[in-house]
Amino acid sequence: MSVGDLVLINAYALQVCLPLNALGFVYREARDAWVNAERLFELLRERPEIQMRHRRRRYAPAPVKSCSTT
Repeated sequence: MSVGDLVLINAYALQVCLPLNALGFVYREARDAWVNAERLFELLRERPEIQMRHRRRRYAPAPVKSCSTT
């Protein structure tokens, strides 16, 4: 086996591994996005422990004081 054959095998290995690396990256990102979406939907289904009571107080507006300069 010559040095040229070794370089050829190395080039072929790189041409095979680089697309596989890109596909692996896409797969990991898609899997992480899927897991994050599942966690989000779990949180959205959860009921809060403290329920908000809808007691709104109606406040009358304060009287406007007029400033008179003489």
